[in-house]
Amino acid sequence: FDSESFRYLAARKCGVEFDEFVKQKCINNWTRSVAESVRLLHFILNLKPYNLNEWQSIRKAVLEISILARPLMETLRLILYNWKLRETGTVTKGIVLNSNFVRTELCSNCAQ
Repeated sequence: FDSESFRYLAARKCGVEFDEFVKQKCINNWTRSVAESVRLLHFILNLKPYNLNEWQSIRKAVLEISILARPLMETLRLILYNWKLRETGTVTKGIVLNSNFVRTELCSNCAQ
C-alpha cells in the first residue's frame, strides 16, 4: 500500500491544502493501491488450500519409513552378499533379486 495516499488524507484532515497536481497524484496513487489490493485478494482467493493432515502425523511418517525399511535392507543385504561372492571369486554369477510382496494389507493412514 502506498503511504503517500495516507499522508495526503492525514494532512487534509489537519487542514493542509494542496494544489491540483498533488491532489491528482494522490488520487492516482490511491487508485493504484486499490487495484493492487484487489489483485492481491484475487490471488489469495485462487490459491489451493494446503492439506496439513497429510504432513502433521509424525507417526504416519514413521510407519511409511518402516514399511520401506525392510525391502531396502533386503536389497542392501543381497548387494553386499553378491559383492562378497565376487570378491572371494567363489561365484562368477550374481544372485538375482526376486522380491516377495507382503500379502497382508497395511494401512498407512492409521498409525497403529
